[in-house]
Amino acid sequence: MEEPKKGPVMQSTSRRVRMIFSVMASPNRIDILRILNSKGPLTYSELKSLAGFRSKKESGKFAYHLRKLLRQSLVALNKSERRYTITNLGKLVLSLARQIEERSIIESGKMYVRTSHETIEEFNSHRIVQSLIREGSLPSELAQKITEEVENRIYKYQTTYLTGSLIREMVNSVLLEHGHEEYRNKLARLGLPPYDIQAMLSSVDDMDSGAEGLLSRTGREVFAEHLLINILPKDVADSHLAGDLHIANPGTWSLLPDTLFVNLREVMEEGLDLGGKLFGASRIPSIKTPDGLSAALSMVIMLVSREASREVILDGLAPLLARHAKGTTGLEERLAGALSAASVVPRHGSDPVTVSFRLQLGTEPKMVSAVIRAYKEYARITPVPRIGLVIDHEKGKLSDVTAELSEIISAGGRVVISRGGASYAGSPPGGTKGQSLSVHLESVSVNLPRLALESNKDETYFRARLALLMKPALSAMAMRKKESPT
Repeated sequence: MEEPKKGPVMQSTSRRVRMIFSVMASPNRIDILRILNSKGPLTYSELKSLAGFRSKKESGKFAYHLRKLLRQSLVALNKSERRYTITNLGKLVLSLARQIEERSIIESGKMYVRTSHETIEEFNSHRIVQSLIREGSLPSELAQKITEEVENRIYKYQTTYLTGSLIREMVNSVLLEHGHEEYRNKLARLGLPPYDIQAMLSSVDDMDSGAEGLLSRTGREVFAEHLLINILPKDVADSHLAGDLHIANPGTWSLLPDTLFVNLREVMEEGLDLGGKLFGASRIPSIKTPDGLSAALSMVIMLVSREASREVILDGLAPLLARHAKGTTGLEERLAGALSAASVVPRHGSDPVTVSFRLQLGTEPKMVSAVIRAYKEYARITPVPRIGLVIDHEKGKLSDVTAELSEIISAGGRVVISRGGASYAGSPPGGTKGQSLSVHLESVSVNLPRLALESNKDETYFRARLALLMKPALSAMAMRKKESPT
């Protein structure tokens, strides 16, 4: 029987497929697709450099490969921006190339590893040696010995499908068997068991912050585990786990201070300089008008609340208003709107960060009253306020604002009354005079109720045990001050 003749459409399709496969035959062209897929869009010179064609002699070769990709519509050029991007067809071809590569390894009968970088590579024991030396600081001879034993176990189990995490588990098991717990701790993978992750995913709809809260909680779990295993001295970590000491917010221990004191007047008048961070946030110049102040206030609250794990104290709001506002007409409404707009503060621990305004009674009474009335409106429309007030009555009469403060508290508002500077958590900003920003590191406490119970009214035992607990507590604080990026 004669083979049926192919129509023009089928011939064209077959020819196109052959051309695409010819493009895939070049490692250079596959590399260009991979670069554009992960780094693009890119200019001609950027793409050429990243693809490894750096010399002038290779310019023609690079142009040839790029032209091939353009002709087959695997790469597109945005003429207005002069940048190259990978097309949907190019992504499909790249995915097919990766599948072919993975399947060829599988069909070869060799052992392969699915790495944490989402690639499949042929098993290479030398990489275990390199990892042990680089990540665990093992001596070269010991790293070679551990690797040999791990490799023997892999071949003994006849495992043809390996993952990076499985190999790491084997390495850690061998290290423990040989008494190298310290090296094992450096190499341990931090994270959550699949059961815990699935439980969190199942309850994401019930979480206060939804997916954002889930991601934050997962990150805190990882950093807390890292703190207890690899950062804190063993006696400090053991005291915390035993309940003799308590380290609050261990997930942000090395990342954020507990309390941050900010001079709002200096920050606002000098403008928000975010440097090389948060390019998506608007840059606000020096603020000179009440409208500009109320517009920027919510942004300032959201920005500074990222920089502490427990509380941010904003000082100087009333003097700032007195300096730039001609009166209080319409001011309360604008302030209440700014507080409402910033009411969704980040959550770095079990509770969201509290942002508090410190108001000094006896100074700028009109502006202080305007702020209190604006806060009362904010508290009225917010079920659980995360912004608070710290009322300092050292130079003024508390009786002047008692009635309004009672209404605020009845509405669920957060109010602290103090003499002198203080925060909602009770931390005085000592030594901060003349500074626009001050950081406080706290979060370590001694379990005195347990100690008192264990002492059974034996004062000598109580004092001796307390002295012993103070050593790891002070050691923890010294470690935190050293580790804190602030």
